[in-house]
Amino acid sequence: MKVAKLFHFLQLKGLILPMVSYLELHEKIKLNGFEDRIKKFKTRWKNEMSIFNELSKVRVESTTVASSIFINSTGCLLCGDKDYYTVTSTINVEKSFMIGFNLCNLHLKTAQNEDSFIEYLATISKQKLPFKSLPLDIKEHIALIVEWLPKELNCYIENINNNTITLIRSSGINVIFRLDSLTNYAYMIINLAGKEVARIDSANYHNINYGPDHIHLNLSKKKRSCN
Repeated sequence: MKVAKLFHFLQLKGLILPMVSYLELHEKIKLNGFEDRIKKFKTRWKNEMSIFNELSKVRVESTTVASSIFINSTGCLLCGDKDYYTVTSTINVEKSFMIGFNLCNLHLKTAQNEDSFIEYLATISKQKLPFKSLPLDIKEHIALIVEWLPKELNCYIENINNNTITLIRSSGINVIFRLDSLTNYAYMIINLAGKEVARIDSANYHNINYGPDHIHLNLSKKKRSCN
């Protein structure tokens, strides 16, 4: 009834619309096979989002990240190259926000010249950020870590040697944290017997989904040759 009234109203205004049969409508909106198209889309979307969704879940569970958004693209966000990295940038406040997108190797190198990936994203989209990140050198990062880490880990600092901080918990467990650069770092847990029981580092010789940091499940030290 409402459709008929609308049709009559448009006729009075001089707008004559042709009647379309349901068979023609099916063809126009490509109804045939829509279930298969939706299924394929969901599969593709799930695959494209899997890495970011897994990372976001872990960040929410173990860091100050409270929410995240991913700018999805089939390939590099700029050029569509199918060989790409998923990169993230975090706005760090009391409750942090993480944003992610895909970049090929060429555009990744360009993005690394910016102070942050989110500033690169603003540059390429010609948007102005309401803030400006201030890059810190390693000494400034170490100073912030010294101020923040002992409280977070319920430890006290035993020693600071250049870029390596040794902390001790009340139980006697040692935590050693090293930061040589933002992509060259490690932290280790040493038990009461002086044995290393856990290690996470940024060494780039592993084939891993997320980088550069990863946990070592096998703590044996192996000799590696460099070609």
